[in-house]
Amino acid sequence: MADKDEEKMQQLFMQMQMLKEQLETAAKEKGMLDEKTKEIILAKRTIQEIKKVKPKSETWAPIGAGSYVKTEIKDTKNIAIGVGAGVVAMKKIDDAVKILDKREKELDVFDRALVGNIEELQKVAASTEAEMQGLLQKAQQAGKGN
Repeated sequence: MADKDEEKMQQLFMQMQMLKEQLETAAKEKGMLDEKTKEIILAKRTIQEIKKVKPKSETWAPIGAGSYVKTEIKDTKNIAIGVGAGVVAMKKIDDAVKILDKREKELDVFDRALVGNIEELQKVAASTEAEMQGLLQKAQQAGKGN
């Protein structure tokens, strides 16, 4: 392999390593984004179900790690919802759903951008890999010619 081709191969290898890291980071972000979206969808469903129950109804509430506690729903008209910066506010159920709808739409916009970024990184990786393969084939053919 000529020095020029060897140097190019090293550059392409480094580029592939960077692309791999970027793709791994993007995949992790996508996973976290998907989890957050699922959480919002579940919260909206739960709120819709609360609208159907009568005050003083008993239910099982999740407390984490697959554990639940029996509780009484006292208020079926209002929800405490995080509104940002660690602040929780009481909102009417329909207003809480609107807040969650807005968050879900924002996540969807971010998700689309992230998927677009992942697809672009995959295209660049495929192109880089093809270029590396071409250099390898060129080196192999040059080796056969000697």
